[in-house]
Amino acid sequence: MGRGARHAEKAGYGLSESRINAAYYGVPQSRRRLFVIGRLGEKDGFLQSAIAAKASAAPMSLRQFFGSAVPDTVFFPATSDARRSFYSANESAPTIRERSIRPLPEGHRYHPADIALLENGYVYSRPVRGGRGVRSIDEPISTITRTSWERPTPRYLGAPHHLDPVIATDTAVLTVDQIARIQGFPADWEWGEIAKRDVLQMIANAVPAPVARSLGEVILERHIGQSMPALEGRFIDWLVRGGRSRTTAHNIKANVGRARRLLGGRTFADVGHEILALETASGFDVLPKNTKSDLRRALSVLAEFEASKLLKKRKPRRSAVSVPPELESVTTLKQAA
Repeated sequence: MGRGARHAEKAGYGLSESRINAAYYGVPQSRRRLFVIGRLGEKDGFLQSAIAAKASAAPMSLRQFFGSAVPDTVFFPATSDARRSFYSANESAPTIRERSIRPLPEGHRYHPADIALLENGYVYSRPVRGGRGVRSIDEPISTITRTSWERPTPRYLGAPHHLDPVIATDTAVLTVDQIARIQGFPADWEWGEIAKRDVLQMIANAVPAPVARSLGEVILERHIGQSMPALEGRFIDWLVRGGRSRTTAHNIKANVGRARRLLGGRTFADVGHEILALETASGFDVLPKNTKSDLRRALSVLAEFEASKLLKKRKPRRSAVSVPPELESVTTLKQAA
């Protein structure tokens, strides 16, 4: 935990830390980053389950990303009078003689580099820390850096990664426009009069827009009460081990869910503040007296469960030391003395 996070905790903020891979949040790159979100008075980890649930089942590939940018009818430059030739993307490329010449539709944009990438099937991106340089377009690219557009160097070609599926010289190379779009910049983004080096640095340092949007949606959904944190750990089993029947345990868990719905999905680091917020929540005052008591008790029991988990994590592990048979008797005598 960094100094800023420690200061936030001392100020009363609950922190939710999530290590995510951008490829599961709408970006075709394996970009792993730690995101820390704080909220005053909240319980630590309050958004972790919601952020995890937001992830897609499989990582986004380059083919998925760039394939969606290529229209059903692919256009290529053909003549000097601004007319374009076209053919169906589902057919093999026809000869020049077979092509029909038609004007490019107004407002239509195409990306020849995307088409070249899809036709090649492989892409090179300068690796970081000795990683793989060549990837298939059916997987995400590695983390975008300011050198992702560079061609293979003689050094890499002389000692390629052993897992490269093809020779680096036989692959496509991403353009600056492509790496910008992979990072979430719009296709028509204008950089202005900025040096290329600075543009590349800004692209590399950016938080991919789809990732930021996903996290923003998670935060908004929790803020307006559309989501609730999942119960982490084996709460039911813990209740049963404590002497409750399984039916009673399930009822307690259901009451926790009901209480959290009344709280709009919010959790509190202090159970006393949580119960106080529950009592002032809209709809709580009209509940029967026994139901109110059950909801308060459910939150208290959950707090006990979570405290037991923290205690278990903090409990130091005793290192197992094997004692040779010939010393067992000596050890026993010393302990007795």
